[in-house]
Amino acid sequence: IINGGNLNLATSAVINWDRWPSDLGINEDRVLQKDLTIGGTLYLNGGTLDLKGKNLIVLGDLIQAEGMLYINGGQLNISGDYRLQRESIVEGSKKYNYSSGQLRMINVADYVLVGGSFVTQSSYSHSGYLTAGILEVKGDFEQKYYGYNFYATGTHKTILSGPGLQRVTFEKTE
Repeated sequence: IINGGNLNLATSAVINWDRWPSDLGINEDRVLQKDLTIGGTLYLNGGTLDLKGKNLIVLGDLIQAEGMLYINGGQLNISGDYRLQRESIVEGSKKYNYSSGQLRMINVADYVLVGGSFVTQSSYSHSGYLTAGILEVKGDFEQKYYGYNFYATGTHKTILSGPGLQRVTFEKTE
């Protein structure tokens, strides 16, 4: 790869570097081997991304169309939005719709910081997936369409800590 363009990892690829300067797409199971900073947007398109106690910094957005993001005692810091949605380009504009992604936070040490907005439109229930750790959101919080796609229990905390007014929307409260 020359001049650090966008990258989608192949089946046998290992994440064993500490910095990627552009967008990164993940389509298969991956475990972080060390702390990683991504200079653009992270696209989680399938498989499980396991932080395994490591720190992941995303300087753009995190778009989770499919797969599981398993915090597993690690920390995730997203400068932009975290969208459990599919992204598409329609007539030159970004559009978002349902996802089949899941966020798993079951360890007291799990920490996710979203510098922008958090949007979940996952078609999967999160019952039993958000039981511990902290999800901190600086922007708006939006739950769309599917019931139980944000279902926090146990010691899990969601903290809204933006500097101004934050909008919280639940389309389905079941």
